[in-house]
Amino acid sequence: MLQGTTNPNVPGCLSDYAACTGDPSGVIDYLIGMGTPPCTDADIANGAFVYKGRKMKFVQILDGLSNTLFIGEKHVPNFNFGVSPDSSVYNGDNGASHRQAGIGAPLAKGPMGTGQFGSYHLGHCLFLLGDATVRPIPNTIDLAVLGYLANRREGQTVSLDF
Repeated sequence: MLQGTTNPNVPGCLSDYAACTGDPSGVIDYLIGMGTPPCTDADIANGAFVYKGRKMKFVQILDGLSNTLFIGEKHVPNFNFGVSPDSSVYNGDNGASHRQAGIGAPLAKGPMGTGQFGSYHLGHCLFLLGDATVRPIPNTIDLAVLGYLANRREGQTVSLDF
């Protein structure tokens, strides 16, 4: 048990991957009605995954499965190897590792770069889309386009021909 709690500690395994919770215009940490101001259905996470409190159905992914990021390589700076700065892939304590993408949440451009998602692959980051395809997304992608891919319901058509 965690000290000071009545719940058991349910550890999980660390990974280089994270769920996409949308673009930064969505709130990721609250159940609807929680937070200050209270989180509403309009501002809850707008990605394929919601951090707390909801289950997402494919029919709710309005942009289509082939146009929506589900899972991506998360950026781990090389000076943080062996450190656990965020949650594990999944555990019973606090859900799963998650990231956002788009304006305000760029892809990292290398090991020392900053960003939400990122990889050590030269020039791109790998993502799993909702249609089960894995695509390399260039780390130079326009941030608005990246946000369209991360947001399941903004209605923008995106070409993935990079």
